[in-house]
Amino acid sequence: MWGAIAKGIAWLLGKIPKGKVPKKIPKDKKQKEPKKCTTGCDEKNPYKKRTKEQNQKAAESEKELIKEHQEKLERYSKDPYSMDNDGRLKNAPTQAIRDRIIEGRKKVLRDAVTRHQNELKKITEALSSQ
Repeated sequence: MWGAIAKGIAWLLGKIPKGKVPKKIPKDKKQKEPKKCTTGCDEKNPYKKRTKEQNQKAAESEKELIKEHQEKLERYSKDPYSMDNDGRLKNAPTQAIRDRIIEGRKKVLRDAVTRHQNELKKITEALSSQ
């Protein structure tokens, strides 16, 4: 009975062609296992495959990005309204919402700095082994 109902609903929604009912997937098979690595599995640092010049250029780029994001974070911390280009802070209905917006933006900037610092560490590690 439920198969016929599922078939009808699926057909109405256009998700499944008429006459095709999805098979039930056992609970233990629902989660996909991670794919097995075949080549370069022990290599966790992709920068080790690059040339020294490429890594030097990437390191300079990461340093610039870290500096830019730190400066943005400082400017935003001092005056978040000066960087409110789309009016989110100005148009926020309550101070609590404004505070959440400000803290969220600061978190994004801090996360960007951390991400670039981690990439710089990988590049530095690759450069030291070249």
